[in-house]
Amino acid sequence: MRPQENTDYILIGTASLFQPDKTIASGPLLVTAKGLYYANYHTADPYAGTRKATNIKDAVADVKEAAADVKAGFAELKTLGEARDRMKQIVAEAASVDQLHAALDEWASNDSRLLRVPKESIESVKTGFLAGLQLRLRDGTVHKFRCGKLKTIATLLA
Repeated sequence: MRPQENTDYILIGTASLFQPDKTIASGPLLVTAKGLYYANYHTADPYAGTRKATNIKDAVADVKEAAADVKAGFAELKTLGEARDRMKQIVAEAASVDQLHAALDEWASNDSRLLRVPKESIESVKTGFLAGLQLRLRDGTVHKFRCGKLKTIATLLA
């Protein structure tokens, strides 16, 4: 039987993952009863860009550097869209939940940017307006996401 959205899986087009080094990752998030898949295809550092030029030459250099950062960001956003489309395609082509997991596991084995969190490795799930989605893993790692459908995700992972 084909996987049904909001019953067998939840697909969030863009979710944010807050990483320990103060960067923020963006990517599509897919949650099933067997675990979670997150494609980390775009990262941003909110503390970058605190340039303090003291003369014209430094200011021009800062503008050039900022323009290069923006150009690189557009390339990342393109791959972010491609990752979202690929995840949607995998969901659409899957004939069953097991086939969906097999395709996602194959993708995860070939691409280190796809975070795979099996349900067995999750110790606790916390959701809330301020908390977002927090996954505490059995190895002590904590993943903090910002996304929608928090109650549905918590129910599916319970």
